[in-house]
Amino acid sequence: MWAHYADSHRGICIEYEVDFSSLPNGLASVPVQYTNELKSYLASSFILSPEDLLSRLLFTKSSEWSYESEWRFVLHNGNETLDLDERFRMVSVTAGYKCAKDTELRALCNKKGLEFYKVRDQGIDGLVRV
Repeated sequence: MWAHYADSHRGICIEYEVDFSSLPNGLASVPVQYTNELKSYLASSFILSPEDLLSRLLFTKSSEWSYESEWRFVLHNGNETLDLDERFRMVSVTAGYKCAKDTELRALCNKKGLEFYKVRDQGIDGLVRV
């Protein structure tokens, strides 16, 4: 995650606690499907329904990413926006070990009552969240 999505440990990771029992109408949580058989859907789009094509494009990744165990949220209400209310409660922030703003982030998390963690580079032993 850190190398791919957080600018090589310069970014942050925000942890949410999600109340899946009360998701709003039109919002779905969908697990990503991992496969070794990724295809070009340009040619096959002529035989797939638009829903099937969209589902395959949005929720399929190569098997090499399966360690992520990723889920995606999709809102099926056109241009409607979704407020991140109490059903999506932020619980922690983890800063990468190269994050330059960790002092400010820690202070903000303390003010908001959120847990704050910083990843530390342990060299040959790997990474540790502290």
